[in-house]
Amino acid sequence: MINIKDNIGIVIPPPSVQFSFDTLGWKVVGGIILLLIILLIWKLWKHHTKNLYRKEALQLLHQIDQNQASPNNVYEIDKLLRITAYTAYNENRIKQLEGKEWKLFLDQKIKRDVLKDDKFLMLQQFIFSEKLNPETKENFKDYYQYAEFWIRKHAL
Repeated sequence: MINIKDNIGIVIPPPSVQFSFDTLGWKVVGGIILLLIILLIWKLWKHHTKNLYRKEALQLLHQIDQNQASPNNVYEIDKLLRITAYTAYNENRIKQLEGKEWKLFLDQKIKRDVLKDDKFLMLQQFIFSEKLNPETKENFKDYYQYAEFWIRKHAL
């Protein structure tokens, strides 16, 4: 058997590599990372301020009792949806939309039909008729959830 240790001889290790953050490359990498962090913070701040109206609208919605089906509560939710839509889209036609047109506008902004048109229209009529029945109470809960979903999910 051959003794490898005797054939190689003495192994001389290379000199250790100096490692330092003082080189130009690390300064460039640090600058890029700092720039990315600043950009990320700016984007998050912009997104937060852009969606601040949603938070305020949800706070106002949660002040309305979702278990109390009354014409005033339906009116307040409708008014809140209109103010939120106007804040988001700044379109004057929002003020004039009624009935199915208003419902269609809302559904287009969330790209789905969460609340059936007949329930929506029945509640719109409830504002003026004030006829309270068990179906109206159930529809009011659905309307409240629809308003909350719309405020959270409408596209900008």
